[in-house]
Amino acid sequence: MRNLLSYFAACSLIFLPSLVVAKENTLNNSNIEEIIKKSGLPTHKETILLETKSKQLFGKGNCTKAIPVLREFQKQSNALANIISAGINPFHRASHNARKAFRGSLSEMAEFEGTANDFKRRRNAAMVMEAECLVKTGRNNAAAVKFFNALRMISIKNLTLWKRAREGLYALIKY
Repeated sequence: MRNLLSYFAACSLIFLPSLVVAKENTLNNSNIEEIIKKSGLPTHKETILLETKSKQLFGKGNCTKAIPVLREFQKQSNALANIISAGINPFHRASHNARKAFRGSLSEMAEFEGTANDFKRRRNAAMVMEAECLVKTGRNNAAAVKFFNALRMISIKNLTLWKRAREGLYALIKY
């Protein structure tokens, strides 16, 4: 029994990362080529500056100006996360034996994955901010959709954002 549990745990470590990558790409299937044509290749620095601007506008309560900046930040941060993830996808798709042989650079892969995940978390927060702005500007249907989509991507580890999005959505349905 113990060996069987070990086998299933090992299998989950082998297959789960690639399933998570596939799910994430399905949920966030942004068209990288379209974004690059429209806004240019997203860089780390430019994306952070865009986030700062969106947070400033949101913090001042200027939702009319914040919404388009929040949307652009979401696109840029999602594209940047997907570009970074593309660089580590071969590792996730590799067999268990190939991964074992690659161990010398695991810390580098973890750093890249951490950065990609950080941009996804930032994108999720911007989605919730946009939804809150949509509520403030009286666009409740659009806000409900944005809250719903954010909740599909928010990790259970981010309890504060999860609660904020959940309560925002429930307030719209008077729950």
